[in-house]
Amino acid sequence: MALATVIDGKKAAASVIEAVKVAAAGLEAETGVKTGLAVVIVGDDPASRNAQHRRETAGRHRAEWVERLNWFKS
Repeated sequence: MALATVIDGKKAAASVIEAVKVAAAGLEAETGVKTGLAVVIVGDDPASRNAQHRRETAGRHRAEWVERLNWFKS
């Protein structure tokens, strides 16, 4: 029987975020390209819109730009 390993999720997330910041800064320094987050919303499901809002909020703290594209059936 395998034993479970408990991890500190906040510490792991902080480590990933820092690694992405370093990589993004390196990309910008080498190429001038600024990182961003594009969110594409297809349809009008309230749960999906809530999840997208959370992603956009998090992205605003970590990216140079955040763009939302809404695609609804008319």
